[in-house]
Amino acid sequence: MLILLTTGLMMMQGTGLLARSGGSAFATLAWLLLVFLPLTCVILGNALIAGEFRHRTQIFLEGLPMPRWMMLAVKYALGLILLFSVVSALLAAAWWSTRGGEAMTDRFVCLLWVKALGWTWFCWAVCYTLAFLGRYRLLIGVVIFGGLLYAQNGAGVMVNRFGPFDLIGSRFAYERFVWPVEALWITAALIVSITGFGFALGLVRDATLASMLSEKMSAREKMTVTALAIVSLMIIGSVFEKKQSTDPLHLPGAVDVSLRAATISTAAAVSVPTEEEKAALKAHAQASAEMLASAADYLGCSKLPPLFIVHRRDLTTGELEDGDLDSRQGYLLRLNMLTTPPTDPVLQSRVLNRVLSVHQHYRLKSDNRGWVLDGFAAWWPLREKATTAQQFTQSRKPTGKRDQITISRHDLQHWLKFKEDLDEEAAATVAGIGVLTLGKSDTVNRQQFLSAVLGYAAPHDFRAALHDAMNSVPTLLRVSTGLDLDTLAQQWTAALHDQEVQP
Repeated sequence: MLILLTTGLMMMQGTGLLARSGGSAFATLAWLLLVFLPLTCVILGNALIAGEFRHRTQIFLEGLPMPRWMMLAVKYALGLILLFSVVSALLAAAWWSTRGGEAMTDRFVCLLWVKALGWTWFCWAVCYTLAFLGRYRLLIGVVIFGGLLYAQNGAGVMVNRFGPFDLIGSRFAYERFVWPVEALWITAALIVSITGFGFALGLVRDATLASMLSEKMSAREKMTVTALAIVSLMIIGSVFEKKQSTDPLHLPGAVDVSLRAATISTAAAVSVPTEEEKAALKAHAQASAEMLASAADYLGCSKLPPLFIVHRRDLTTGELEDGDLDSRQGYLLRLNMLTTPPTDPVLQSRVLNRVLSVHQHYRLKSDNRGWVLDGFAAWWPLREKATTAQQFTQSRKPTGKRDQITISRHDLQHWLKFKEDLDEEAAATVAGIGVLTLGKSDTVNRQQFLSAVLGYAAPHDFRAALHDAMNSVPTLLRVSTGLDLDTLAQQWTAALHDQEVQP
């Protein structure tokens, strides 16, 4: 392993194009560790675990005067020591090949070594555990790899910035000062969990399960696995075809405004904007920045996604078009800035709705949380001048069905379905009245609830789903305001019918 990996490293460093593109010998090493080290772990796991069970040679080891867990621990430690030795030698070889060209410090050396060994330990823990799955290890490995690939390129989850993948990421060869504390803790937790699962597979019922899984596949199993492999490859290919760029967006000739948590860029989609259009760009940028910054302060958001607004002469008054951006890039809106004033409540509601949705990577557009997002976005621009349901409705476009609508607990739990019977403006008005009603008894409690739901900075990984599951809207509503969904629905319906709201 050491000879093969070192030879590969020297060959890649000897290729002028690769050496220049990386800018550092350790960048080439990072690529080698990311691609070839997992394959090495697979081969080693097959030799130490899967091969033993497949050829039944573990029976001789089980006859030794030692407990089974100790035998597995020896195999685990042996593979880990071998891999640590190989990786340490590769780090030394990478430094030796470009000695004098890197500014090596004790801190930089420790960073490189710790991150490389953390990634190595994670790979070995995964491959060690997969080895106990016998004939299904290849299939499960392909599923895991395909799932990570889809999450990164298709679902918008930033896998490369999570835990062990962040250790070996784009900053591996260049970060000289900051310790990746969070990534190291996450990696350690994953290693412990995966290793524990691997030992459980090897110890359950005296390794009976591992022995059964190590048997050869039947003809039916081979056909099933082959079909699944073909489908996986097709899915991976389609994901690559649909991959969207997540590079930072830049609008030429833009007016940029930064105000606390808000960052706004406005530009005109014309070659030479008029003076009136230039003034409109500044007005829209400033108004949007003030609105978003105040909303962020209210919700407790330290940073909101960038907002890009593009002026289009061909759009009519009030016509708003969403741009096609990844949630990691921000939100893009097209409109005619000359005919649509920057203080239009419908415009501000649209901007606030989309920016908050992007802030949580579209997780707020769901059945359970949708009414909170739509309601806050509609209520916030009118919070000071519309204190009743009638005033709120008059400040927006009239909603003829308002007094005919009855809100129930089921509607709040299936908001997207409830909206299907209403147009977008009517749904926004109804939702805004709900948030308005929520603060009739206590405005502080309303702020706490809205901040808990909308102010959360959702990461681009499974932690966001775990957070949502542990912090459901009914729970947050009850903790913050003391109301349940049934009571809120009754008060909401009364407000829609211009009746007295009982606190």
